[in-house]
Amino acid sequence: MDKSINIMKTTVDINRDKLLEFSNKKVLTKKELSSLFNCSGRTVQRKLKQWKAVRSYNNNGQYYAMLSIVEFDVSGLWCYNSVCFSKHGNLSETVAFLVCESPGGMSASQISDTLHLDKKSFLTFFKNISKVQRENISGRYVYFSVDELIYQRQKANRTRVENEISESRLTDIDIIRILTEKIQYPERDEFAISANLTKQGVQVSSEPIVELFKRLGIKKKLRVSGSR
Repeated sequence: MDKSINIMKTTVDINRDKLLEFSNKKVLTKKELSSLFNCSGRTVQRKLKQWKAVRSYNNNGQYYAMLSIVEFDVSGLWCYNSVCFSKHGNLSETVAFLVCESPGGMSASQISDTLHLDKKSFLTFFKNISKVQRENISGRYVYFSVDELIYQRQKANRTRVENEISESRLTDIDIIRILTEKIQYPERDEFAISANLTKQGVQVSSEPIVELFKRLGIKKKLRVSGSR
């Protein structure tokens, strides 16, 4: 048998074994791959393209993984031992995709939590993504798509959610007023208390009152010690 054929088969077998080792180790740096395949960084780069390997969006993009072993979640992300990858591309492309696909935009905290990144490290980075714009809402930055139609839809959804949260949040003074009403008029339900407070210029809807009474275990009638 031709010796060149034997050498070729041996080389193929070695490369196959090394690829299997790469897959088993899950993620490796370019330097580690150069050592594993005993070749230059340029050759490794060429091989990575041939293998369609994916590059990490964190850790300075220095890690690679075989696409065949990556298991992306519903957001198109996969993390292994704090090394994260995205099917959407690099960090900028991934942030742009997540923000533009979100129903109501995303805060920096939401982006960071989704991507498993430190928010403080990427605040400056976020604002420089061309497909994303940010806006200060209720004292914090929210990121929206730069596409006008998508932005208008996201802004409307965000405003609705913010309003619902605001309406459901009771201040300490609101709680005192609600409990005072209930003590003075134990027969009044949540709707009557809300209506009476509204007449007094205190805008409190019935829903948070219902939740407050549930949390405190208050029934429809609140009896005060000494009352008959």
